[in-house]
Amino acid sequence: MAFTLGSFLLLCGISGALTWNRCPHGWTQLDNRCYIYQSPEMMFLEAEKVCQILGGNLVSIRDTVENAVVFDLIQSGPTAWIGLHNAILDQDFLWTDGSVVKYTAFKAEGPDGLGNCVQFSRLEGFWQDHRCDESAPFVCTKDVKFLGGSGI
Repeated sequence: MAFTLGSFLLLCGISGALTWNRCPHGWTQLDNRCYIYQSPEMMFLEAEKVCQILGGNLVSIRDTVENAVVFDLIQSGPTAWIGLHNAILDQDFLWTDGSVVKYTAFKAEGPDGLGNCVQFSRLEGFWQDHRCDESAPFVCTKDVKFLGGSGI
């Protein structure tokens, strides 16, 4: 009985020691990331700067679940910027947050080479490369913040 009670108290202490904040009002949460759709149309770099001011970056999409979340966020427009680009010397695509590209949702034939920045097309359900100086709404993401604990 002492072991069970001790284990219970330890678990209660650990669960109370780790506190995660929820996403700010108006943001959507999936696991440990927050997402928000921004309807003002901006060029790619301007959109990234706004996302940085909000504490994040243009969204980097890591899998089909995250792709579906972003698809659902883009409600009022046909497209939105995501954080994928190859604007540096036309090399491989990169995410603006520096994460490795492990998932893409381009059409089967891939990017068409018409631009160096990527928009999510809600109408087609695929990503498309566009010129970075075009204006479009955008989706920002940031990590859920860890508030700290009691020192356990």
